[in-house]
Amino acid sequence: KKKAQQMNKKGTDLLSRQRAAIIQMLRLKDDEDDDMSYSKSKKKKSKSLIVNSNQLGAKLTEYDIQQWKILIIDEWTKTILTSLFKMGDLRALGITLLLSIKEDRQAIPDAPAIYFVRPNKKNIDRICSDASSSLYSDFHLNFSSTLSHTMMRDLATQLAQSKAASLIASVHDQFMNYTCFDASCFDLNMHSVFSDMLNMRNEHDIKDKANDVASGIVSVLMSLEMVPIVAVEKRVGPAREIGLAVIEQLRALRTKLDLDINHRSVLILANRDLDLLPAVQHCWSYRPLLHDLFGIKNAQVSVPVEGEGIKSFSLDATDKYWLKFQQIPFHEVAGQYVEQGLQDVGEKISTFNRETGLDLSDGDLSVMEDKLQDAEIKLTTNTIDDIFELLEEKKRLTAHMKMSLAVLSQIKSRHLDDFFSLESKLLARRRLTDEEKSRVSELLSVPEEAEASPDQIRFLLVLFLLFRHAKLSNKLSKFPFSSSDLDVFSSSLFGDDASLLSALDHPFFQSNPLFNVTTPPARSLSSIGSNLMSSFNVLGTSLKSMASSGFSFSSADAARPMLCSRLVNHFLHSNNDDSANHDFSKAFEFLSISSSSVPSSSSTFDHACLFMVGGASFDEYQNLQMCCDQWASDGLMKHKSVVFGSSSFIQGSSFLDVLSSLVSKS
Repeated sequence: KKKAQQMNKKGTDLLSRQRAAIIQMLRLKDDEDDDMSYSKSKKKKSKSLIVNSNQLGAKLTEYDIQQWKILIIDEWTKTILTSLFKMGDLRALGITLLLSIKEDRQAIPDAPAIYFVRPNKKNIDRICSDASSSLYSDFHLNFSSTLSHTMMRDLATQLAQSKAASLIASVHDQFMNYTCFDASCFDLNMHSVFSDMLNMRNEHDIKDKANDVASGIVSVLMSLEMVPIVAVEKRVGPAREIGLAVIEQLRALRTKLDLDINHRSVLILANRDLDLLPAVQHCWSYRPLLHDLFGIKNAQVSVPVEGEGIKSFSLDATDKYWLKFQQIPFHEVAGQYVEQGLQDVGEKISTFNRETGLDLSDGDLSVMEDKLQDAEIKLTTNTIDDIFELLEEKKRLTAHMKMSLAVLSQIKSRHLDDFFSLESKLLARRRLTDEEKSRVSELLSVPEEAEASPDQIRFLLVLFLLFRHAKLSNKLSKFPFSSSDLDVFSSSLFGDDASLLSALDHPFFQSNPLFNVTTPPARSLSSIGSNLMSSFNVLGTSLKSMASSGFSFSSADAARPMLCSRLVNHFLHSNNDDSANHDFSKAFEFLSISSSSVPSSSSTFDHACLFMVGGASFDEYQNLQMCCDQWASDGLMKHKSVVFGSSSFIQGSSFLDVLSSLVSKS
């Protein structure tokens, strides 16, 4: 939490801004309450009350709704909403029905409708059809990004022809074409931008794709109230095309919204090949690992739970444990924090049971309600709050236990501990023992008639990338494997068809001036146990053993900057001691909506938004958070802030598909 605060110290809490904007959107002029359109009823003055089923289920909260409304969304805006609000939150804001714009809907002529959709032809046509049928009393139109002049004319024309224009109460560009993970992190949910733009041959298609991405970035900038200088790579490619599109869209908005350039802010646009290692290497911290294995979508993750099938769990800002665990190494989360947390909650529940005479041990609300009603037990509102707090804590920790067990099962079946351990040691430039070299050979062997697993391919790609770095920096003598060793590994995985590896020689990658000159940072690891899983007897019964299995993380190494963090540091501080700064200066140039406002190449900034075109990893975001925390400790983050975003947050296996598509189209 402290790290996140360092990144958004100057009020750039993107998550809160997006949430507040949606709340404001859902408020209509008849809503009189200034605080989120609803207010919690004041607690009863009496010191005790009889708790019945309805009161207990509602947690004694009543909402004073000024006006009931209907909210109509599409698939994209559903993604935005579900990452920020639960259905109960929307009901508290007066939303009685949440409907898809694609559905056939019945008329409710006495209720106002709020539309929150993308500005496209299908949605415009459907809105006009709904208005011509007078489905609702008023239509409040909200578009996730800017409504173009063409679509605005189309909307006006259709409404005029159907004589339904009088039903349109308001039309707004909301600039919310992105999803937030937390206060300083966002993505656009675009998973193939990088490969699509590299494979496109038609200039019109490239510009359309660049404009789609730019629309999301501009939405973020409008939310942050930031009109920045734009730093783009000089070479022609996806990041540069998107940068030009961002400048064009900001210029179009400048007059409309009376925007001023903030010369102390910079938007940095970098292609994924800035650093390929984070896209394929294995991870170990809780959030990166959970996402890599199962994919976190819309603040939820679905994992297999023994005896229950596939279960979905919410991962949002209301879960204090999720906020605490995100950046912690997995073995500490599973082996210490979750188990200790459940033990602490169990002790609290036992104490509560003794003091109240109740039994909360099973956590079954319905059973407890029956007991309360039968015994006519009177409880104070404070006691009721304690009940829900304890049961919520237990529920959250049990969820993290189930998620940890699912992760643990994957670690065991896929040897992820070995992959991570060996990659970490190689990244840290530590010498491998003969036993570890043998283990590398074992991990990269494939039985006859079997196919290489994504984990094996990722590991081999890490080896090839590190070999290339060692070769270019004249340090091959220290690298544990020779070129012929890598050929043997490649033959084991791919046979005679090692075409995927040729993606590393893609002409665009080779044109990157940073691809061949930068060296990988050491991994956040100080010592490695011989085998993480050796101490497990029965899966799920010895989580604590992970913490003592030999893994120990160095906070100093953890904050050692990855290339993305060094890039941000260059634009914030221009630390001349960093040898990469000269390369950054040569590789990037500045663009501005005003030709007279382009700064010099040595300029530094107070606010930075780094956007990775082609996907980012949660490891990179975590490393940037740690670096911001370190810079703050060094007194370098005063009045400065950082936001990190990407076209998507990738899983290692999905990035293999990106590389494959580059090979197939080359």
